[in-house]
Amino acid sequence: MINLISNAHKFTPDGGEIVISADTNEIGDKIISIADSGVGISESEIDKALEPFGQLRTSAHVSHEGTGLGLSISKKLMELHGGELEIRSLPNSGTIVELRFPQPD
Repeated sequence: MINLISNAHKFTPDGGEIVISADTNEIGDKIISIADSGVGISESEIDKALEPFGQLRTSAHVSHEGTGLGLSISKKLMELHGGELEIRSLPNSGTIVELRFPQPD
């Protein structure tokens, strides 16, 4: 969660919005979403962003540092616990990262 919220903050310009929400879907899975109004990324770049060291240069106006490991580690941790991490994003329209925790058996 810290990494995902940090990313939302890093890629959302001043005056933008970050919304963190939690819900339960129709089959009882717990869903946590981190949505921002930041720079966003294209659908074709989402897979690259989830790869180890897969940093994207989304905008010449966004200066950021990092190793490019945060999203890949977050995704792998979710998978190890039986969950999923999904990213939906559009350039200049923000990003939604959704964590799905399956209902225990």
